[in-house]
Amino acid sequence: MFAQGKFKEARKVIEKVVQGSRASSTHWEHYGDILFQLGEVDNAVVQWQKARETGADQTRLDKKINTRRLN
Repeated sequence: MFAQGKFKEARKVIEKVVQGSRASSTHWEHYGDILFQLGEVDNAVVQWQKARETGADQTRLDKKINTRRLN
């Protein structure tokens, strides 16, 4: 859905995933990417920070967090 630009629909799906106990750093990062595309930059940064804390690629996430943009 994300690749098709269906960000609202993608948000519904990813929110169900991250509510579960098995959310991975990739899920948190994708959630941030979706929120960014929906114009919720502050919220996106929070999700990217969660992804970073759970062991994702810190270099890529640091860049997203510091620039507040998708890279």
